[in-house]
Amino acid sequence: MNISLMKEAYSMLYEIENQLRLIIKANMEEEYGYQWVEKLYEKRNEQTSYYHELVSFFGKYPGVLPHINPQQLKLLHQLTPTRNKIAHSHLISQTEYELLEKCHRFVIQLPIISEKVTLDLPHKKVQRFYP
Repeated sequence: MNISLMKEAYSMLYEIENQLRLIIKANMEEEYGYQWVEKLYEKRNEQTSYYHELVSFFGKYPGVLPHINPQQLKLLHQLTPTRNKIAHSHLISQTEYELLEKCHRFVIQLPIISEKVTLDLPHKKVQRFYP
């Protein structure tokens, strides 16, 4: 059993999940206030949500959480079984480790707050989000 691989895997998973939590908390509170969970009728906040729920927030609220593009979101969803293996102390394969590394690389580089820019176009105002 490769203990050092699993220690590194847990470390990356920890950083991924906590970066997602920080992004969700900061941006949802900025947009909806501290009571965003109740306002949006969500079951859980970012601290008590399961991994798959954290990832789903980015698909459910892309206007507030534009940090992750559709390809990255797909990778994070694909990571769920690997995440569960790591969290339950089951050995992961090299392929699963590589997926974890790929997700880790982009997640840790995501900014916490997305920058909102309002564009004044001739007939309307458009908000663009830049992570």
